[in-house]
Amino acid sequence: SAPGGSTFCIKAGVHRFTSAVVARANDKFIGDSGAVLSGAKVLTTFSREGSYWVALGQTQQEPPFPAFIGAYAVCAAATPGCIYPEKVFRNGQDLVQVTRLADMRSGAFYFDYANDKIYLYDDPTGQNIEATTGSGGIIGYTNAGQGSVTIKNLVFEKFGGGDVSGSSHNALKAVENWRVENSEFRYISNIAVTMFGSGWVRNNYIHHSGKYGLTGAGTIEGNVVSFNNTDGFDPNNDTGGSKFHGTRGLVVRGNTAANNVGRAFWTDFDNLNTTYESNWVENNTEMGIFHEVSCAA
Repeated sequence: SAPGGSTFCIKAGVHRFTSAVVARANDKFIGDSGAVLSGAKVLTTFSREGSYWVALGQTQQEPPFPAFIGAYAVCAAATPGCIYPEKVFRNGQDLVQVTRLADMRSGAFYFDYANDKIYLYDDPTGQNIEATTGSGGIIGYTNAGQGSVTIKNLVFEKFGGGDVSGSSHNALKAVENWRVENSEFRYISNIAVTMFGSGWVRNNYIHHSGKYGLTGAGTIEGNVVSFNNTDGFDPNNDTGGSKFHGTRGLVVRGNTAANNVGRAFWTDFDNLNTTYESNWVENNTEMGIFHEVSCAA
């Protein structure tokens, strides 16, 4: 109900999203210390079904990713469930999604989409079990007059939607001249931060995302981008710390990109006048900096 250009002060605590917040031009979202925006709900009711514990009524299915890009499998062989964006957490730890009940094991879950059931192998009694709802976080749309938004001092966690129309199920989709600063993004199913346009992503901790830590354009400065691709996408294909496509004047400066499964910084196709400067890049499973089918770096 507040007008565009308002400042929203988010108090400490966990704020659970059931739908995305569409920002307006010049809005500011500023968090107190300990303010957490969560895309997950707490599961409290389980029944026994054979050897497993089952939560019923789980209807939060989002479109899966395609299993193949051309002739290449999207998922690594050991993790065929990477194409499904839903996540389940046990005491804050990301469980592995298996695609058959027969493959269930400790530390895993199975989502029976046809019957709206989530199966757990490990006893949930006395444990904090959370499941993503498919909600997006804070988003904007390009060319819609939603520029110059500030996101600061917030923790985004456990958003679990696929890359659907408008990217509205990502944790954060930023557009023209947004500033995303001093925040943390963790345990996001697909891409934690997507920056379209000439905005700034500065001094954030972006880690343990399912596919990519960040994508987009603009100025990427002073961030830590680590431990991304937790869902087991094939590291030789489309995954890793970051990916940038078709940018002009992208600046990647003063970041740390380490321990990502895949490429750390990847400018893939038609990126012109890119600057990589003063980054610390180590211990990624693929190329640290990969400037592909692009020029003037």
